[in-house]
Amino acid sequence: MRALALVLFVPQLCLAQVGSFVTAKLSSSDSVVRSTGDCEDLVQVTWNTQVSGVPCSDLTFWLAEGECAETPPAQSDASFTRFTPVPLSTWSAQNQGTFTFRVKELPLFKSESCGGAKEKTYRLCAHFQYGSFTCDSKSNAKMSSPPTITYDGVAPEVPTIDGVDEQDSALTIAFSAPSDATLVRIELREHLTADFVEKAAVAASLGRVKVTQLSNGTTYDVQARAEDAAGNVSEPSELAVGTPRRTEGFFTRYRRASGTVGCFSAPGLSAGLPFVLLLFRRRR
Repeated sequence: MRALALVLFVPQLCLAQVGSFVTAKLSSSDSVVRSTGDCEDLVQVTWNTQVSGVPCSDLTFWLAEGECAETPPAQSDASFTRFTPVPLSTWSAQNQGTFTFRVKELPLFKSESCGGAKEKTYRLCAHFQYGSFTCDSKSNAKMSSPPTITYDGVAPEVPTIDGVDEQDSALTIAFSAPSDATLVRIELREHLTADFVEKAAVAASLGRVKVTQLSNGTTYDVQARAEDAAGNVSEPSELAVGTPRRTEGFFTRYRRASGTVGCFSAPGLSAGLPFVLLLFRRRR
């Protein structure tokens, strides 16, 4: 019975792997993000094909907003970017390859110059035809798990500073960042002076950062900026202020309370000494 189950199971595994489709990566990733200033950047497409049957057509790639269609769009359709097809003789012999395109070739920029505060996401789609034994009766193969490219030229919302904790030669700043932010950049300046200087850049999810090596007794203006995955940076937050202050240690506070450093010389300790000695004798 076990042998029969194994015989039945193995063909099922083989059948699960059979199919005709295309897989691809964009610059070695399933998802890439580009922004203003990246218009001339090259994006590399690395593709592989799997064919169950006989290859029957060229391999075509295109960029589309939304889901990938079963067949390529018309070359004249401005809502898509269609790339030069890979000849049948080339891809059917190699089953893999690469090509590149520039960010400015996205459909978004077919009717206008690349750049600006826009945001669109496109899928890389693919298509070829194949037959079971001959090309007399053909079927369509498409991209499996299409990778995406996003043009994001929109800056995140402005973050907020929730509080400034004044410490010894340091300030700890609590902040709230917008949902699309990946980094929060903290900038300081001495109160009402001209220029802010970035002092820290931390993950937006942390919600808190400590800025050190500041001068005690000096008041600082604090502001924050949010940055997203595309490198867009927000406008600065509203200003907060903080003044680092020297922290008194234990012995400083102890002396301030009329104590001394010597053993058993503080008020209260000497008064309790007889009780300690009595307890010691009883334990012996």
